[in-house]
Amino acid sequence: MAGLASVPFVAALVLLLFLRPGLCQDPPEAVSTPGSVTASILEAKIAEAEAATDPQDDTKTKLVELYRKALSNLQVAASSGDAAQGFQQASQTAPAETQALREKMDESNAVAPEDTLEATLTTPLRQLESLLQKEKADFAAVDARRADFAKRLDEEAGRPALIRQRERSGRGACSTGVS
Repeated sequence: MAGLASVPFVAALVLLLFLRPGLCQDPPEAVSTPGSVTASILEAKIAEAEAATDPQDDTKTKLVELYRKALSNLQVAASSGDAAQGFQQASQTAPAETQALREKMDESNAVAPEDTLEATLTTPLRQLESLLQKEKADFAAVDARRADFAKRLDEEAGRPALIRQRERSGRGACSTGVS
């Protein structure tokens, strides 16, 4: 008897499978994905909204304003994507560039300063004073350059935080500005 009770159950399952063939298939992909809005679509929507002969000008103005804001956000997202790609490329090429700079610095440090010194034991005092002034001027220029590099380094160190802040505010504007 137990074998006969399962036969109707199995028959019902087979019948259900024939009636609903989509149960065993993957769900169809959505026709439009969330990121499928393009600038041309938004421009067409703006033109369509502006050409509409709707007696409610407030609604039309608000709709055009929202489309323009969405277009602006789309352009900001594209430029942010380009910047991110540039940062990614820079992070990939940075190790090789750093190594080349280190090698160049090692080469320049290999020459002892005494070897390039133009003074000898018989150099007159006036010429020594002139050389000293030249070295002081060179040192001041190098020190100014070092300070500029230090300032740039500090500014660059703060850039990722600034970019993250702009990205968050951009995302917030996207989520609150377009309904």
